[in-house]
Amino acid sequence: MDSRRVSRVVCHCPPRRGNFKKHHIGDYHGIDPDPDCFHGGHNEYDQYVGYKHALVHYYPQRITFYKSIAEAMTFPDDYFDFAFASLTTEHVQDIDGMCREVRRVLKPGAYFYARHHNFYAWDGHHEGPYFVRDLPLCSMEQMRFQRWRHIDMDYDWREPHHLNRITIRELEAAFRASLRVITWINGYTSPERGVNFLTDEILAEFAGRYDYEDLATTSIDVLAKKDGAGIS
Repeated sequence: MDSRRVSRVVCHCPPRRGNFKKHHIGDYHGIDPDPDCFHGGHNEYDQYVGYKHALVHYYPQRITFYKSIAEAMTFPDDYFDFAFASLTTEHVQDIDGMCREVRRVLKPGAYFYARHHNFYAWDGHHEGPYFVRDLPLCSMEQMRFQRWRHIDMDYDWREPHHLNRITIRELEAAFRASLRVITWINGYTSPERGVNFLTDEILAEFAGRYDYEDLATTSIDVLAKKDGAGIS
């Protein structure tokens, strides 16, 4: 990827500094609807984390961030060589609109990579703690979200994270409507992250609505392509 233009739909996990050199990234453009997070943020333990856009300090002339939503980006058509969204699609209000917009800004033959955090997993509610080893530290409020109770909970998922509660099937349909899916990989919850809690009793409770795939998949990795003439 020699001197190519890369777009990122921002949420977590910026590209590693080493990858900037390894893949010869020319220009990096990131978006987020909240400009306050461009230089850091707070995690669930209220500790300031200044990691999100740290690369801007190393490559200030090659990295630009924009206040924008993924469904209405201001970039021209056929603009980017590559785009990626890491742990972002679960927050987008209109996943179909986002996929259409990503297709619009990609050059023909360019790729889009996304990692999605599944709301219907044990830890998909974003209310923490996310790891079984943290359970002894759970507050009474956090315990409300255990045993997949978050799925049917009367709760405003718009704040503080705006979770769209999209299902795996809805996510796949949105991708396939706008792009050609090259690879689709479901990442299953490990015992350390709660899959051992998915008992036959809980599966029976959700039978007819959600199956093991829905409830045990923590993340989905998708590589998709905008068909057309290949980029040079």
